Amino acid sequence: MRGLHTFGGDQLQTTRGQHIFGGAQPPMTRGLHISAYFRWGPGSKESSTSNNGQGEDRHDGVKHQMHDDFTVLNNTVFLEEALTPGSTVIPYIRPSAIPGGAPLLRRAVADSISMSTENFTDIMEMFAPASHAMARDIWSTLDICEHLRPVKGEKKTCVTCVESMVEFAASVVAGGNTRDLRVFSSPDVPAEGVTSGRRYKVAASRVVTAAGDTVTCHNMKFPVAAYMCHAVNPTRVYTVALESVDVAGAGEAGQRMEALAVCHLDTSEFGAMTMPEHVKPGEAPLCHFISRDSVLWARDMPAAAA
Repeated sequence: MRGLHTFGGDQLQTTRGQHIFGGAQPPMTRGLHISAYFRWGPGSKESSTSNNGQGEDRHDGVKHQMHDDFTVLNNTVFLEEALTPGSTVIPYIRPSAIPGGAPLLRRAVADSISMSTENFTDIMEMFAPASHAMARDIWSTLDICEHLRPVKGEKKTCVTCVESMVEFAASVVAGGNTRDLRVFSSPDVPAEGVTSGRRYKVAASRVVTAAGDTVTCHNMKFPVAAYMCHAVNPTRVYTVALESVDVAGAGEAGQRMEALAVCHLDTSEFGAMTMPEHVKPGEAPLCHFISRDSVLWARDMPAAAA
């Protein structure tokens, strides 16, 4: 299966035998990445207040990002039935945080960088000279990691090295056994994401993890690899073949890509604005696609039949 990776020994390997964490690049930087998930969890009740439904963050350092994200929230999520082959969807898949990738640090080096706004000046000196945009991104990421605010039942952390990511994933889905993991990504999804508003037909879909626990790690904007990892369980995960329906230029008809969709089965703690129209929190599972640079972890066990 494309996008499926297995964990064995000291390195992650694809099913084709290629190391995905080799070299100096983070994994899959070439399975939803929105700071609404970073900040509040999946459209939590706390985030669903005021500002004409746009959401409002109490921290000015990420307010600009939050407003943009909440305006697309209801285009980002959809009901599980939309994944039925033959359905037509208008996917919104967040662009990669750092399309070209960021250096992946060794654990000893990564652990020496305190992901705190109190350390902002020191971090800026490490990566000087830095543009205003880079400074804003660094502050935003530090603020997110410093104020994670998981919603009820959610587990959440920030990691800056592979070892920490694997250990967190194992603690959530595999009883701490780091050798009992599978990892998935969406390498077909373009780094610029899917934000055109064009229609795609669901050509095929297949369950790759049955109802259970998963961890998704979203790459963040930072000079070195940094991920926000969280778990809102139980989930069911699909690999979905999407085929373009709308044509904007020559040769675009029938373009296909394969993407991972994560369906959260218990939506009782989700905010009302997160849910599709006429669906109340807790009434139905809610799904979203994950970006190219996101990583999804599950326990290593046989996949459920479609």
